[in-house]
Parts: sequence; structure tokens; C-alpha cells
Amino acid sequence: MTKDTIDMDDSEEVRYQVRMPKELKKAFLRVAEARDETGAQAVREMVREYIQRNKDALQRSVLDEIES
Repeated sequence: MTKDTIDMDDSEEVRYQVRMPKELKKAFLRVAEARDETGAQAVREMVREYIQRNKDALQRSVLDEIES
């Protein structure tokens, strides 16, 4: 488990806070608005893409645990 692990309860949605420089947030929200989406929509899509690109790392981790 990592420091970022969230205790999940029975609700279907959770909040996850991220620290970033103020100017980065402003630029991010300007781009999201130009794409006609909210910042939250953009973040959810980035998370989905991140998981898809990196899911093999999780599979390797599980295999390492099984082989130990």
C-alpha cells in the first residue's frame, strides 16, 4: 500500500486532493474550458488513461507477490 491509498467505503465516489502550483491549475482549467469540459472531467479521463497505460505494472506486482 502507498501513502496515497484511500480507504474505500460503500459510496461510489470519493474525493482526491492534489497539490499543484497556482499557475499550473489556472492553465489546466483554461485548457479544460477551451475543450468544453470541467477540470473534474479532464482529471477523470487522465486517471483512466494512466491506469490503461500502466496496468501491467500492477500485474507484475501481483505476480511478484505470488512468486515470493
